[in-house]
Amino acid sequence: DNKHFVVERSLDGVAFERVGQVDSKGDSTTTTQNSFVDTSPMEGRSYYRIKQVDLDGSFSFTEIETIIIDGNRAQVSCNFYPNPVVDTLNIKCNASAEIGAATIRISKVDGATLEQKSVNISSGENSFKVQMGRFSPGLYFVEIFSYTNGAAVQHSWSRIVKE
Repeated sequence: DNKHFVVERSLDGVAFERVGQVDSKGDSTTTTQNSFVDTSPMEGRSYYRIKQVDLDGSFSFTEIETIIIDGNRAQVSCNFYPNPVVDTLNIKCNASAEIGAATIRISKVDGATLEQKSVNISSGENSFKVQMGRFSPGLYFVEIFSYTNGAAVQHSWSRIVKE
């Protein structure tokens, strides 16, 4: 059903502009992991959302995330596996420096949050587990981010198929 994802950015959280697109890698029964890097981020506070566009032209948005771009911040990269998942989703994140408190959020494709979990990200390799067994089969977004002064400063996401 999914055609592509559009990454949108805003300086005020109201007027969004398209900054990129990630094409779908197939139907919801295939294993996929998506990523996007904003190659021209705005300094300071920006707002991002993802628009999922279906083959029939219908679309939905994720929740808006506030990101603060600070050249001194730690870098975090995360892998989400297995995908598809039956019961336990593993998240492995590598951080260039200690991040501290972070949040893992599981959302439906329409942006509705199903669960949030607090974790701690230290320098180096970090591993987390999310129990997906209680969710119905389908497509979900799993995101991990941390906050500084009320704004998300690290963010990684993946589209996960629950079997």
